[in-house]
Amino acid sequence: MPKLLAQSLMRSPSPKLPPETSQLKAAFADLTVLEVNLDDAAQLSRLATLAQLASGLLNLQLFCTSCPGPRKVPTQEGLRGLSTHRELRFLRLESFQLQSLPADVFWSLGRLDGLMLQNNALERIRADVFHGLQNLTQLNLKYNQLAELPKGVFDELKELKTLRLDYNQLSQLPSGLFEHLGVLKMLHLSSNPLQSLPADAFIGLRKLKGLMLNSDQLKSLQPKAFRGLDGLKGLHLNSNQLRNLSAEVFEGFRQLTMLRLSSNQLESLPADVFKHLPRLEQLKLSSNHLQRLPAELFRNLERLMRLDLSSNPFRSLPEILFQPLRRLKSIHLNSNHLEELPKICKKRTVKCFT
Repeated sequence: MPKLLAQSLMRSPSPKLPPETSQLKAAFADLTVLEVNLDDAAQLSRLATLAQLASGLLNLQLFCTSCPGPRKVPTQEGLRGLSTHRELRFLRLESFQLQSLPADVFWSLGRLDGLMLQNNALERIRADVFHGLQNLTQLNLKYNQLAELPKGVFDELKELKTLRLDYNQLSQLPSGLFEHLGVLKMLHLSSNPLQSLPADAFIGLRKLKGLMLNSDQLKSLQPKAFRGLDGLKGLHLNSNQLRNLSAEVFEGFRQLTMLRLSSNQLESLPADVFKHLPRLEQLKLSSNHLQRLPAELFRNLERLMRLDLSSNPFRSLPEILFQPLRRLKSIHLNSNHLEELPKICKKRTVKCFT
């Protein structure tokens, strides 16, 4: 009943909510979770009054999915009504046309744990927009139009564990952008027009476990681009424009278990490029332009279990290449030009896809 009443009040055609009465306040006393799909972004102006009625609200999710185009744009004053919900732990604003955020919109929401701002039209954010969100662990900014991020924008988010910046328009990352995110575990940067990464781009991310850089426009990787990611478990670089890799690019990745490099333009690989990956279990090199591989390429990959070499123009592969792979369970060799399958495909313990 309280949820339905709150939804009705938020979408009411009346410009004002009804007078606050003891009966009305009692109806909202136990309301902790509210999800509303608005008809008009202007309805955000009722947030402040809703806060007075539902003072114990912990989870607020507002959508403007069905709003007509011109009515997706909230007023700055309407957005400021969010600051009256001081007990919130989780906030979602999705499918609006936000474009920008008032400087102080989140400043009183110090208890917030999750902030979801995906699928809006954010073009820029201020460096101080997340001021006061010292308890935030999840921040989702995917599917926006962010072309740049001001240095220092994430500096106060010292408890952040997941950051989603995928599906934006980021063409570069300021050096030191993530240096204060010491407990971040997952960073999503896929589907941005990133052509390069600065040296020490990810310095400070000592607890990071997963880094997603799929479907960007990376043409090359500096040898020190990934320095500091000593605890990384998964690195995703599929669908970029990489033509070559330096032998030192993965140096320091002693905990990495998954590396994905499919759908790039790799023509060759240095013999030592994987020598720093002793814990690697999955390696994807499919859909590149590799014609041959150095015989010693996999010499340090004794833990490798899954290998994908499909859709490359190989005609032959040296038998010695696979000798170190004692734990291999599957290998993909389909859509190649191999004249003969390697002997590893005859092992009972290895499933060979051709």
